[in-house]
Amino acid sequence: YVWGYWQYSLLKDCDQIPADAKNATDDDIWTSVDTISGFSAYADQGLATYTPYYYQAGTQLGAPTIQFPHIEKQYIRYGYQPPRNFVPRDIPMRFQPQAMRDVDTWVRHNAAGCSSSTARTTRGAPSRSASARARRTPTS
Repeated sequence: YVWGYWQYSLLKDCDQIPADAKNATDDDIWTSVDTISGFSAYADQGLATYTPYYYQAGTQLGAPTIQFPHIEKQYIRYGYQPPRNFVPRDIPMRFQPQAMRDVDTWVRHNAAGCSSSTARTTRGAPSRSASARARRTPTS
């Protein structure tokens, strides 16, 4: 729900979230969750559509980790699930940390339409921020 909201919604959509969750009706909360992420997305049939994404997130892209320190122990039973949990176990997964580094290097050296200042910074070693982005820790 949280990831889906910020992935696909805009700031202007904030008014669609029940602001007073304590006093919101069950229907208000149900409608909000179903509108933003859709309960069908959590069924096996709904998740099957995203297996390729979860596979790539677990083997190449990395995946977000979301923490809710103020409510996790009291309200969240399972926490944010890593990509491995959504890919059938008979499909092997091994994180490849070099994959995003390779993409970054290719874009820096081959992407069309680079400005002259961007071209100057990409001729040498990757910037510190690019190196840091490439070292994402896997969550699978």
